[in-house]
Amino acid sequence: MSTYTFTVNFKSGIKIATYTTNCPTLSAGLYNPQPDDKLQFIFNDDASDIQGGKLSSSKMDVPERSSPFSGAVDGSMSIVNNSVVSFDVTQGSWCFYISFYAKNNAGKWEFHLLPDPELQVGSIPN
Repeated sequence: MSTYTFTVNFKSGIKIATYTTNCPTLSAGLYNPQPDDKLQFIFNDDASDIQGGKLSSSKMDVPERSSPFSGAVDGSMSIVNNSVVSFDVTQGSWCFYISFYAKNNAGKWEFHLLPDPELQVGSIPN
């Protein structure tokens, strides 16, 4: 079992966030955690104040709201800085996105979105 980090990077005044991760990838570019792995989500740094965070996902091959993440309801779950999530599936492919609010340089709440990292759970052993 491994815990991989997704660091969500955002800046004041820019709505679309980016990310870095140490999660292994397949040749097609999908991230490839195994069923007993975990993902930790860090927003800019350990001290960033995040509000209204939502991790939403859906299957890549059928139009249904579902999630590989334990605790998700109807494809979504709340997320805060340093959230660690595990999987409740043994295999499959999902797209996910994260929406959240953080204070901007003027001290006001600002919406951010991290679109479309893709996961394929359990396709090959690490």
